[in-house]
Amino acid sequence: MKVLVTPQFNLAMKNLSNKSQQEVSTLYSFLTLSDKESIISSAFTKITSKNDDIFTLRGKNIRVFCTFSLHDDEEMLV
Repeated sequence: MKVLVTPQFNLAMKNLSNKSQQEVSTLYSFLTLSDKESIISSAFTKITSKNDDIFTLRGKNIRVFCTFSLHDDEEMLV
């Protein structure tokens, strides 16, 4: 899946410890190799909005909030 990383995400990454940055990088690698259904059904994914459109990806020490979006007829994770 294509993953769009926001400027806010990059800023937050700079404030994480090296260990947490590595955990986010590992999660990112998994996401880029997965499809939407695999991501949603993963044990580390939790729906966190009433509309089922915001997800929390949970690692051991980190949480990443994301949503799916269409851009130029391609679905991506933001």
